[in-house]
Amino acid sequence: MFLLEHAVELLVGERNELFKHERAIRLFQFHVWSLTSSEFPAGTAYVGRAGQMAAIKFIDYLEEEDFCESEESAARRFSAVGERVVIDLADKPQQRMARILTMRHTNNIYRQIYDHMLAIPGGLLALLGTPSLSKFDCDMVKRQADAKAVVGVVDYRLRYIQHRPGEKRGAGLKHAFHFMWAATRDIPGKRGKTVEGKSPSARTLGAKWRQYERSAIFIYLNERHGFSQYPIPIDDYEFVPNLLKQSEEIAEMRRYFGAYAYIAESFEAAGGAQPFVKVPDTVTRVPVSTARFSDGELRIMAAYNEDKPFIDSRLEPDDLDLDI
Repeated sequence: MFLLEHAVELLVGERNELFKHERAIRLFQFHVWSLTSSEFPAGTAYVGRAGQMAAIKFIDYLEEEDFCESEESAARRFSAVGERVVIDLADKPQQRMARILTMRHTNNIYRQIYDHMLAIPGGLLALLGTPSLSKFDCDMVKRQADAKAVVGVVDYRLRYIQHRPGEKRGAGLKHAFHFMWAATRDIPGKRGKTVEGKSPSARTLGAKWRQYERSAIFIYLNERHGFSQYPIPIDDYEFVPNLLKQSEEIAEMRRYFGAYAYIAESFEAAGGAQPFVKVPDTVTRVPVSTARFSDGELRIMAAYNEDKPFIDSRLEPDDLDLDI
């Protein structure tokens, strides 16, 4: 089971793995969570399936290693000295139940991953609900593009808190929606199409915020501050080694979560909600710098009260109390 707080402790090096390669699998699940965080219970199921698919990739990787080792050993016994050993992975035994049982019996890492990520969630039958690897990758790419809508909201709020201290109300979400909308209001729009450089409408921003609120700061850090913590393609032969390499960068993970904690706690101090993700106190908070508002941007902000009736008329009823 994926427990967010438990996973964060592992990713930043504050607890040990329960089984070999757990850190890599939990990292992939966290990346998927960041793009599906609001879709409960569907989002929870999505993260669980991501863990199952990653586990299958690791199991297949371990089988290939086992097969290659046995083939190389046999080749050394029966080949002439100096003859080049060629191993065809197509000859690897199929993953039938007998093969699975054999690998669980002979390979401790295989057994640990199988037992924690496949057996406990429901065994092999639970895999029937997982999408194809290519479909999963395609969905993640679409979600990543969709999530960018909330980046400007986080950026505005952080800039306001940093450069206009003492004026907490101006850091509210509706102020952020207004700022983004008004800055590009003169760019002609096209119904049903995204126009380059034009902000989404206030209604769309409200909907996107509800969808990505829990992970918006993580998305912002990826898009504006040089981090790259999105799901890597799982339908890729190099998925396992690439994910292992990424999961070993604990210092980078501590910097990432330290930056998240800095922003989330800044929002809380300015009257916002408590951070959704709890980051251990032992992780150093990493300050995030932003640009001051230009004179033109200050004029946009000053027009908020004038434009507020229009913004309110475009928001869903549930979004009208978002000025926090």
